[in-house]
Amino acid sequence: MIKDSADRQTTAAQITIRTLLAALLLLVTLAVIEWQVGWQNLWLNWQTVDVRLLIWLSLLSLFSYLMRAVRIQVGFSLPFNHSPVLFHISTAHNFANILLPMRAGELAFPILMKRHLRINLFNSSTMLLLFRLLDLLALLSIGAVILLASLQQWLWLSLCIACLVLLLLAANRIKQTIVSLLTECKPTILHKLANSLSDLPTQGKPFYKVVLTTYVIWLAKIVAFLGLVLHVSDLSPLTATLSIVLADLSSVLPIHGLAGTGTYEGAFVLGSAWLEAKTSELLAAAVMLHMYLLVIAMLAAGFGWLWVKLYHYYTRCLTSPSTT
Repeated sequence: MIKDSADRQTTAAQITIRTLLAALLLLVTLAVIEWQVGWQNLWLNWQTVDVRLLIWLSLLSLFSYLMRAVRIQVGFSLPFNHSPVLFHISTAHNFANILLPMRAGELAFPILMKRHLRINLFNSSTMLLLFRLLDLLALLSIGAVILLASLQQWLWLSLCIACLVLLLLAANRIKQTIVSLLTECKPTILHKLANSLSDLPTQGKPFYKVVLTTYVIWLAKIVAFLGLVLHVSDLSPLTATLSIVLADLSSVLPIHGLAGTGTYEGAFVLGSAWLEAKTSELLAAAVMLHMYLLVIAMLAAGFGWLWVKLYHYYTRCLTSPSTT
């Protein structure tokens, strides 16, 4: 009991330290942005953005959110009439992930799936793990293909694509190996995890539908982000794309500024600094992209919440007995 109390105190201390570091990182980032770019200059940059372009980019970003809902539907083989609920789950989960550090927002997905669709925590968590692995694979492969094609490294590009195809083809064998290893373990919880993993779609049409949907999600997201960055800066498409990919990868870091502030911009700048782009220009583009990302995530989460509320209200109206 004393050990449990000590562990809780240690955990609380770690959370406090990381929260303080995140707050400090936020303050440092705000100061660096004012020093390198200037908040007034950022506001002037936003005024030059074409409203029609911003609307189209926003629709493309919302389409990527909609495809996240489709991926959940395909992954769990759910009926189409669950679309409002799935869109709410995907947008709320994404918004929580953006705001909370250390990937703590991932907990929202199994909780929301349990609450709205009564899918147990093990099944939703293992499906989320599959989604995240495919997200990482898609993001890395898209970045690698763009970089190698721009550098005309055709041999390495062919090897990269071949490795990607082989990895996808071997997904079911990899899963079976992991399941067999977990089954041999004594703890019961690992047996439950093995059962959940064995139900994952890792071959055939269901799996490749999930893979295809994942690539559509990331291509739509990257194109939308690329459209904004190229419009507000003089960065080349290669520089902008690499910065966008690395900024998204920064979300796996254990320490974040609040809502990713600092780590997102830092990864964006470092991702293309070796291409001799100006740091101030990279930082300005990174901040504007981060602001766009936060606003779109907030709007998508709000729209998802409103859509599911209207859906439940409409459903209750249909099922409630009519009064005379």
